[in-house]
Amino acid sequence: MTLFGLKRKKKAAAENRPVRKKKSSGKGFKPLAYILLLIVIILGSVTAGLYLSKNTIINKVAIDGAKMADPAQIEQIVNIPIGIKADSLDVMEVISRAESVPFVRSASVHITPTGTLRLNLIERTPVALLVNGDAMALVDSDGMKMPIPKKNKPDLPLLYGFSVLPMEDAINNEAFEFAVAFIHAMKADRIRDITISEIGWHAENGIIALTRENGIQLTFGKGDFERKLANWQEFYRTIAAEKGMAAFRSLDFRFEGQIVATTS
Repeated sequence: MTLFGLKRKKKAAAENRPVRKKKSSGKGFKPLAYILLLIVIILGSVTAGLYLSKNTIINKVAIDGAKMADPAQIEQIVNIPIGIKADSLDVMEVISRAESVPFVRSASVHITPTGTLRLNLIERTPVALLVNGDAMALVDSDGMKMPIPKKNKPDLPLLYGFSVLPMEDAINNEAFEFAVAFIHAMKADRIRDITISEIGWHAENGIIALTRENGIQLTFGKGDFERKLANWQEFYRTIAAEKGMAAFRSLDFRFEGQIVATTS
């Protein structure tokens, strides 16, 4: 109780002390000054940016991201006139023209203050080489066809059973969806990928593939490709390794729990 009473007295004494007023140093105005300065800087930057954007002259075109596509061909297709003011350029039209190139999935434009127009491309990813008679074309997972590039030609499985021409018509049917699903499952494992070279579609039997070694026919049917390809992997590692690939003419993986083999 005594300690409590002492504390109260000290507090009371402290409360009775005269309060000295601190001299104003003007520091309270600094945050407001900083905010005003920041606003001025931002407005100045925006104004300068708009001025530069409006008055920038396009003096150079740079194509980024072209691996399969020919940059010179794209530059010719987008047809950007050198010397045009940036604000006079129809950027959406430039993007539309760039995306009309079969290899290009999407495009974007950036104009630097020095007058360089950078056309940034994201190319399509082909999954197979379509073959129909003498006609050939690359195709991606969306069924979009592309000509075979002169450079950076991808190493892809051959795909039969689908039309190549006309090139501008995308493949959009259930059979192609089965083919793409099979290719993705095949690419998921190195053994599957390196042992299969050709893939075809048959209306009744579904996906049919040929092995790189000895050209053995593999029938996978329609769907459930992960399980069927896993069975092919196991067969290749065990039975084929023991007997040799030359001992077989065809293998059918459509039936659960068994592999139907035709021997040579």
